[in-house]
Amino acid sequence: MGTNCYIVVSKGRRRYRIYRHYDGYPEAVVPDIYILRRFLGDPEYFLANFIFYAKLSSLIQSLTKGYTGLRFWEGGYGVSSPTPEIIVEYEYTIQFENAISYDGLLLTIRKPAVIGNEIKGGEVIFRGTLGEAYEKYGKDFPDGCHINRELVEGDIREIFAKIPVEVLVNALK
Repeated sequence: MGTNCYIVVSKGRRRYRIYRHYDGYPEAVVPDIYILRRFLGDPEYFLANFIFYAKLSSLIQSLTKGYTGLRFWEGGYGVSSPTPEIIVEYEYTIQFENAISYDGLLLTIRKPAVIGNEIKGGEVIFRGTLGEAYEKYGKDFPDGCHINRELVEGDIREIFAKIPVEVLVNALK
């Protein structure tokens, strides 16, 4: 079983949440959030792009390595209800209130407590800005864990040029 988590964006009274099945520990999630910080202007847009870039990164990595049989990019993420139904090991909450820049957004990381079938409270392991979180947790995957920094910030043509043509043809069969 993977280390799963919720990534939550809070803006006013609204909360938006996605589920990540694998690599939910801070050293893997925080760099992925940080790489996509330019999308943090809108919670829904950010979370949609988070899932998109994670799946696209997985697809490109698989095709570049010639893996066409296993379709890892199809799983691993989901949209979650405001009331969580899956017990996770970590929850990341990005709050939009009072931030001057994306690096200044408040990020709280906690290990939720389970009481009966509900997630309540839990231990806060980090509370600070997104920039501070990246300084603390971004060393293991500075170019992203599930989200490839080059894919988000680089030249998409160069990235797709790395995929052998025969692998693309076979993947489309």
